[in-house]
Amino acid sequence: MKNVKLLALFIALLFSTSIMAQVKIDLKKKLNRETHQRANEKTDKVIDKSFDKLEEGVGGLFKKNKNNKTD
Repeated sequence: MKNVKLLALFIALLFSTSIMAQVKIDLKKKLNRETHQRANEKTDKVIDKSFDKLEEGVGGLFKKNKNNKTD
């Protein structure tokens, strides 16, 4: 009888600790954070492309034009 009580107590303690050890995920916060991160990445890519085109245009202004030779 004593062994049965100890076994029951051990099983109860085992299940109570496993219940407390569950991971709780805040899905709303995670989705919000991921949405903002992806939006920022896409925005950064667009800005980088526009700056690249701007740099190409500015670089082209300072090159010598070979077509202006007078014959």
